[in-house]
Amino acid sequence: PSMVGWTVKYYELEEKVINLIKNLVDVLKDFHSKYTVSATDFASQLSSQVEQFVQEDIQEYLSILADADGKGKEKIAQLSSRAQEIIKSWAVTMKEIISDYHQQFIYKLQDFSDQLSDYYEKFIAETERLIDLSIQKYHMFLRYIMKLLKELQSDTVNDMRPYIKVAPGEFTITF
Repeated sequence: PSMVGWTVKYYELEEKVINLIKNLVDVLKDFHSKYTVSATDFASQLSSQVEQFVQEDIQEYLSILADADGKGKEKIAQLSSRAQEIIKSWAVTMKEIISDYHQQFIYKLQDFSDQLSDYYEKFIAETERLIDLSIQKYHMFLRYIMKLLKELQSDTVNDMRPYIKVAPGEFTITF
């Protein structure tokens, strides 16, 4: 191919790589926003649970403080175990969200790496093909030039024969 053809192929490949990177950025944005929404929902749920816990159980806290019968310790133990269960469930939920986010991120990154590797291999193969094709075309061009030079030489020698006469002991040039 000509230099223009090679340049066009290069720009096509460059455009594919740029589009691949744009797609990766878009996927990561979507991916991030999806998990940000999930984490935000969880935080909102957590906040509302804490608010509900405080609003509903504030009377129990006050009754524990005012408890003269000694049942305050029992109530504190109940509330403490309830709070521990809630905190454990929050921790499990957050671990699941983080684990899922991490797995999805690794998957997307591996997919991008595979695509980039494929494009790199295609780029190398196409470059080798273009180099081989260029060498082949230059060889054809050189053969054509050699053919033209031989024809020119042959025509020049043949055209000079009528003007040059060679005989034993004689050399005549006529113009």
